[in-house]
Amino acid sequence: MKEKSFILLKPDAINRPEVVTKIVEMVNKAGLRIENTNKVILTKNDIVALWGYLVSDYIMFNIMADRFTHKELVLYVIEGEDALNKVHSIKRFIRNKYALNSLDNCIHAPRSVYEYKKDIHVLNKIETYATIDEPMNIYKLNRYSQLTLKDLTECLHKIGNMLNANENIENKYSNSGRYCLYLYDDEEHLPGYVAGILYEALNELSLEECYMICIWVGSKGKICIVSNDNYDRVLEIQKFLSQYMLKTEIVEKVKEIKEDIEIIDWKIITDCQCACEFCYASNRVECINNVKYKDIVECIKKLNCRKVCVTGGEPLLNRNIGDILQMLHSNRIEISLSTNGLMYDQYRDIIEKCVGRMSLPLDGYNNISNACNGRPIDNFDKIVAILERNNKLGNKIKIKIATVMTSKNANIEHFKKMYEFISKYNVMQWKIYELVAEGRGYENRDELNVDIESIQDILEYFEEINNQQFKVEFVRKNSRNRAYFMIQPNGDIVVPTEVELGHFEDIMIGNFLKDSVANVYNKWTTRIDFEVYRENCTRRI
Repeated sequence: MKEKSFILLKPDAINRPEVVTKIVEMVNKAGLRIENTNKVILTKNDIVALWGYLVSDYIMFNIMADRFTHKELVLYVIEGEDALNKVHSIKRFIRNKYALNSLDNCIHAPRSVYEYKKDIHVLNKIETYATIDEPMNIYKLNRYSQLTLKDLTECLHKIGNMLNANENIENKYSNSGRYCLYLYDDEEHLPGYVAGILYEALNELSLEECYMICIWVGSKGKICIVSNDNYDRVLEIQKFLSQYMLKTEIVEKVKEIKEDIEIIDWKIITDCQCACEFCYASNRVECINNVKYKDIVECIKKLNCRKVCVTGGEPLLNRNIGDILQMLHSNRIEISLSTNGLMYDQYRDIIEKCVGRMSLPLDGYNNISNACNGRPIDNFDKIVAILERNNKLGNKIKIKIATVMTSKNANIEHFKKMYEFISKYNVMQWKIYELVAEGRGYENRDELNVDIESIQDILEYFEEINNQQFKVEFVRKNSRNRAYFMIQPNGDIVVPTEVELGHFEDIMIGNFLKDSVANVYNKWTTRIDFEVYRENCTRRI
């Protein structure tokens, strides 16, 4: 059904041409049309009308008024099929990629027909609303109730300075104690409410710091607000915040960690429907039961890791995949899913709710060429369907295309046709992998291996097309050597290691269900090549 929506560009988007260009590009790719473009100047009355909660929050009202009033904003009125949902998806993508914080988050867009009608009336100056003249004491708690108008005004100025300096309040607490209390953004409570509760609970914090916590948690999803070696003190604060329905969690830090674990690869199953000739998957490993998945997630959290690649085998064959994705997502862990796409439709809802990044395999540019390395003949159509759906959703999931180069597809015309096909879709990256001699890849290495010297024209072509529409990278097999933190389906922790020239094996260093996190981490540091690991992390989407 054809609908109308709008995108209001905020100053932090208008001042960055690359953000505006990306928004217009996404609107067009979603099949929508910008019906007209208007200049809008908001007043304080308009600010209250657009964000009603500001009526009861003097500080947030003035912060918003300072940032958005009496400045020329840009309004795109948009029309098209399912416009409200598509524009909302574009908003989420833009904020995730470009937002500086939860206030400077690039764009405002409606979530419903009601919100569209209400806001468009305000933006077109059809209705006006009364503004706030005097501050309201939002909560009658002891410390907050003693604040004067002068206190609130001073707080307001300090917050403005902290925002302009892009100051991250979390740095004040994140490394000082063994037990960390994290506050989560539950998307239910308003900033003034949360700031008032924090101000009462934490005597060491100023009111401006409490507001900055609210601003940062809205952007990051969670933030450390207390770090202390005294567990009872941290627990006491958590209990106080829980009385007011704030979502928190106590996490014990692993003190021995000296290097961040940026990405963990979690192989939740070794089974797969495909029989690709190059596959380096290990021998079958039994999956653990659903209850113990929670223990593994807790271990990941103790390592302070915020990104997990869920892989296999084919991870969607694990009957607990929905619970695993939900557990990671509810703990604010960024998920990348590596799937062959054959069962995507079955788990589409949970994937599109929880997964931010996805790796999809393509070895060719149509059904026949894509089957060159042993993929099922219908695999190509499944991948196409996923790419087309993601485009319609405003590219909600960042997608990487993964291709393995073998003797069966190593010619430049093949890859030119692949590039032409992939360019039809909004993908973030195309990675072409050198054959890894492990698993079936080791058994078939003589037949499938490609001499790098013989494909220089292809490698030059990759360099030529890199960053024209998306990143293109040829990945050498040695980048796999001692460069991963990998969890097996049974909880074993392994490091893929080149045991002889060109031949890799998974070296086990411990088990999350049997060994302490500290012991596993310490053994991992003796096996890993940190330089290669960090380089791998920066190159992965």
